[in-house]
Amino acid sequence: HVEDIFQGPLNYEFDRELLVGWITDLKAIDPVVTPTLATFDHLTLLSEQKDAFIADLPLETLNPLYRTINREFEVSRWLAAGEEQIQWNKAEAAHLLEIVRELDMQGIKLLVGSDAGTLYMPPGPSTHREMALMTQAGLSAITVLQAATINAAETLGKGSQYGSVEVGKIADLVVVAENPLDDLTALRQPQAVIKAGQWISATELARLRESGKNPSNLYISLGRLLEDLLVRAFS
Repeated sequence: HVEDIFQGPLNYEFDRELLVGWITDLKAIDPVVTPTLATFDHLTLLSEQKDAFIADLPLETLNPLYRTINREFEVSRWLAAGEEQIQWNKAEAAHLLEIVRELDMQGIKLLVGSDAGTLYMPPGPSTHREMALMTQAGLSAITVLQAATINAAETLGKGSQYGSVEVGKIADLVVVAENPLDDLTALRQPQAVIKAGQWISATELARLRESGKNPSNLYISLGRLLEDLLVRAFS
């Protein structure tokens, strides 16, 4: 996460010279970085807009128990943030974009990852937000798409099977009406999805989205509660 770069080696310093030098040194180990800009963007908006921001989130896609736990132990902190904390969050969020821009300029391989599930970040929309923020940082559309596809596949050792459209690879495709190289938001409205060679129409996608609302399986809920209690007990 780029916030770990800011909070760790940069020691919370808004120092461009320090940033450039550190990333230059980082290149020596040929790293792969997943920025997860969406996480800090999310908490910044939570702290600034409070419940007005929450009102626009698709919370119906999150487990009700999970929402309650998050509100109590994670979200409430940012809802209670004062003006000084809000301004700091905004400044840090802007600097995280600069870090990603410099990583890209120096040729560091990037991946798309949203940390969905943290706070009130719903899977799906959080990934689109991550891609939008990477674009806002100055990355080209093709760079962002590569970060979400071939870079991810190669990093996981699956480049021969996934990540690009080639003969012999597994057919995992998002079919859209417009060219995402012109506008990445085209990916938000897929006309169809091909998953492992199976065609999933827009009608079926709409049905799947609807069926995913208000998930509340008792066993899954209890499992999430136990997981949360264990993490808090031993972290």
